[in-house]
Order: sequence, then structure tokens, then C-alpha cells
Amino acid sequence: MSIGLATGTPGKDTVPAEFLRLADKALYLAKQNGRNRLEALTTGDQAARRG
Repeated sequence: MSIGLATGTPGKDTVPAEFLRLADKALYLAKQNGRNRLEALTTGDQAARRG
């Protein structure tokens, strides 16, 4: 099973869709990096924001 996880500290400017986007990106990273793994991104990951 491949799992994508998004974490962060919500604030007044936090948009829930950002967490979904990060979780989706993390899921694809998990699949790309060999499947059957967990990848986690945080709202502060600059690399995640570029993609």
C-alpha cells in the first residue's frame, strides 16, 4: 500500500485544498519511490510548493 500524508499547522490563511494537494503529491512520490511506502509532506516544504 502506498500512502501520501500532508501535515501542517493550520492558520487563518490555511486553505484545506492545500492539504489535499500536498497529500496527493506525497502519494505520487510514494509510488515513484518504490511503492508500498509512506511519504509525508508538510505545508512548509518548499519543494512541495514548486510542483
